[in-house]
Amino acid sequence: FLSTSFSKARQVRFLFQIMCQLIPLTHTRRHRQNLHCPPLGKVYYDLGFLSTAEVIDCSVTDMVGEYVGHTGPKVQKLLDKALGKILFIDEAYRLAEGSFAAEAMDELVDCLTKPKYTKKLICILAGYDDDMNRLMSVNPGLTSRFPETINFRPLNVEECLKLLTDLLQARKAPLDISVLTSPSGSFRHEAHRKLKQLSALKSWGNARDMQTIEKDVFKQVISTAIPPIIRLVITEPIV
Repeated sequence: FLSTSFSKARQVRFLFQIMCQLIPLTHTRRHRQNLHCPPLGKVYYDLGFLSTAEVIDCSVTDMVGEYVGHTGPKVQKLLDKALGKILFIDEAYRLAEGSFAAEAMDELVDCLTKPKYTKKLICILAGYDDDMNRLMSVNPGLTSRFPETINFRPLNVEECLKLLTDLLQARKAPLDISVLTSPSGSFRHEAHRKLKQLSALKSWGNARDMQTIEKDVFKQVISTAIPPIIRLVITEPIV
């Protein structure tokens, strides 16, 4: 029994070492959906790729300096902070805009091949397909440093409504959202029609825009509330 257990343990350890050698250095990503970021860190942590499940969320603004020679140290400082973690760069296509941003991109490409950072963090560039393809074409070094692409399909209408419902339910307020949990046929039809129109727009941001819609709905129901507030009813016109 013991010999069998030790044999299995050695096999698991061997496979783990192989997996660590294959740690995905980078990913590009299409639709930004904030709810995916923390779980992604936990997935890689549970696989043993990272020392913590923490995700360092930043934008290109956090990488770009204010004067010549300032950008490089900012990028390095950000990478130092992300060691053993995930570095999530939102709207990464902005790295192709402006001289300082280009400097940040060159520094990132250079640093990711250095022993200090190689296989010691996971860097994710997030953005939309066309924008990310344009970014990759600007710097040939990016394609080799970021070999993996993960495309997230857009949320469908039902998923958008489910997200809106979940976000409102998470509010620490006495909300009555039966208009969403038990919608009338006419309201469901109209909601589907409007969301289909919105999702067809090139600027549609999926979960991000649903979060904005949820904030607007909550603000509106709060602004129309009359004290004493016992229950806040979200009606069809508000949504």
